[in-house]
Amino acid sequence: MTLPDRGAAHTTWQDEPPLSVLGTMLFLLRYRRTILLTGLSAVAVMVAVTLSRPRTWTTRASFAPQAGAKSQSLSGLAAQLGVSVPGSEAAQSPAFYVDVLRSRELLAEVAYKPYTVGGAEPARTTYVELVKARGNDSAQRRDDAIGKLLKQVSASVTQKTGVVNMAVRTNSPELSLQLSDQLLAALNRFNLERRRSQASEERRFTQTRLDELRGELREAENRLQFFLQRNRDFRNSPELTFQHDRLTRDVRLREQVYSSLAQSFEQARIDEVRDTPVITVVEKPDLAVRPDGRQLVARGLAALIAGLVIGTLLALWRSRLRGDADASTDEAAEYARLRREFWRDLRAPWRLFLREAREAREAREAR
Repeated sequence: MTLPDRGAAHTTWQDEPPLSVLGTMLFLLRYRRTILLTGLSAVAVMVAVTLSRPRTWTTRASFAPQAGAKSQSLSGLAAQLGVSVPGSEAAQSPAFYVDVLRSRELLAEVAYKPYTVGGAEPARTTYVELVKARGNDSAQRRDDAIGKLLKQVSASVTQKTGVVNMAVRTNSPELSLQLSDQLLAALNRFNLERRRSQASEERRFTQTRLDELRGELREAENRLQFFLQRNRDFRNSPELTFQHDRLTRDVRLREQVYSSLAQSFEQARIDEVRDTPVITVVEKPDLAVRPDGRQLVARGLAALIAGLVIGTLLALWRSRLRGDADASTDEAAEYARLRREFWRDLRAPWRLFLREAREAREAREAR
C-alpha cells in the first residue's frame, strides 16, 4: 500500500499563485452574499444597540481660574533673607483644575450630595442611590459610584485663553445640571480651603519673622541712639561720620523690611478669612433642551466597514474549505454573469436574506 503524497496534496497560501484583478473581482462576486450579509448584519446590530440605549443629556460649563493674591513683597523679602518660597503657578494653572475636577476626593463629595430627579413625583436622593452603586459595604459602593461619575464628567482646557471647559453627561437633563452646579461649588470650596491654608502658613511665617525683625530693629535703633549720645559733634570727624551713616543705613534697611513684612502679615490675615469665589464662571451650567445625538450615520458606516472586512475573511475561509480556487475556467464569462447577478441583487437587497434563508432551510432538510 502506498501512502498518499502529503507534500503534493497539502498546499499553503505561499504556494498558491497571486490573484489577478479579474480573479479578485470573481472572488468578491462569488461570495457577495456572505460579504454583504455580514456587513448589513453588522449595521443592523449597531443600529439596534444604539437605539436600545437610553438618551443622554449633556450640560456644559466653563470657568477661568483666578490668580492668587500672592504678595510680591513677601517673595522679595524671602529672597533677601535667603529663604526659598515655592511658587504656586502649577497649583493655579488650568490643567491643575482639570485634574481636581476628576479627582476621587472631589467626586466622592459630589456623589453624596442630594439631588432631585423624577417626573411627576420627584425624589430627592444621593447620586450613590440614583445609580444603584454596587458593593458589599459602603466603601465598595462609594468606589463604584465614583467610577460611574468619572465616566460622566469630562474637562478640557482651551490653550489660547486658559478657560476650563466642563461637560456632564447623564440620562437626565436635571441630573446633569445639578451635578454641574455641585462640581463648580465643590471646586470653589476646595480652592478656598487651599488658599486659606496657604494664607495660614504665610501668616505664621510672617508673624514669627515679624517678631524677630522687631527685636533686630530695636537693637539697631539702640546702637544708633547710643552713638549719637556719645558723639554729639560727629560731623567734624570723617571716621565718625562714616560710622553714623552705616548705623543709619542699617536702621533704614530694617525699617523697610519690617514695613514690607507687616504689610504681608496683614494681607495674609485677610486672605485667611476670605470667602469670595476664586474661579470666574464664563459659561454657567444650563438645562439641556435637546438630547445628545446618537451618531447613527457615523456608527453605521463604521459598522458597515467592519462587517465587510469580517465578511471578506469569512468568504476566504469558505473558499478554502470548498477548494474552489480554480472552479471556473472561463473567468470572463463567469465575471459577466456574476456582475449581472450582483446588480440585480443590489436593486433588491432583501433577496439576499430570502435566498440565504431558503438555502439554509434546504441544507437542513438535506441532512
